[in-house]
Amino acid sequence: MNPERARPDDPPDLLTVAPLHTPRTPATGSVRVLIADDSEAYRRGLKRAIEGDPELEFVGEAVDGTDALAAILALTPEIALLDIIMPTYSGLEVCQLLARESAPPETQVVLITGMINDRVIDRAQELGAAACLSKELSRRQICEEVHRIALRHRARA
Repeated sequence: MNPERARPDDPPDLLTVAPLHTPRTPATGSVRVLIADDSEAYRRGLKRAIEGDPELEFVGEAVDGTDALAAILALTPEIALLDIIMPTYSGLEVCQLLARESAPPETQVVLITGMINDRVIDRAQELGAAACLSKELSRRQICEEVHRIALRHRARA
């Protein structure tokens, strides 16, 4: 507060209340992220991690493959984090359907799974996924991978 202010109803000095940094907004380059996983606990934890990163923007979530496909087409996230094993359509099937539906070109599909192996990784690459991540990674590591994938995609665009 500016010491010269005598009245308590004067507005605070802006320099004393301004944040030390300004989080990136969609207009200035944040990464829009959608989560699709049938585990509410996993979605909630990942959502908290995304919302805690000023350069990531949580745009939506889905509980199954049908909702994931609709959300990707409607919300056009930059990164769609899809669990491989979900009701209705698996994450792999959503990748395949997105290829048929002319997925938004700005959307990069990142598959997440508790059972990662070479066969799953190969199939994910065949279907156009940008990456396949293990659920054993920490939420912070997943957010770091999201940044890396988005940067790589932006560099190609």
